[in-house]
Amino acid sequence: MNKNSSQNQNVNYGKSWKKAGTFNTFEDADVKRINLLKNNDSMQTKVRWRNSQKNYTVLYRELFVEKQKELKQKKKVSGKKKRQKK
Repeated sequence: MNKNSSQNQNVNYGKSWKKAGTFNTFEDADVKRINLLKNNDSMQTKVRWRNSQKNYTVLYRELFVEKQKELKQKKKVSGKKKRQKK
């Protein structure tokens, strides 16, 4: 298998994670994670243990699926316009 073809297959990774805060205990980090989810349902959150720093980090990102669907719909419309002009 070619390197280029394997890279093309794994293009859909999603958006990058953003840092919401760092906490000394998991309980504090989990409270922050839950509050983020209450404010916005279209969001993914996670709590990550940072062993080198001995603390927990809360990360979040928007759901990628919704934006991807919108882009596909826009591409379909633009394709139809190109065909109609010819």
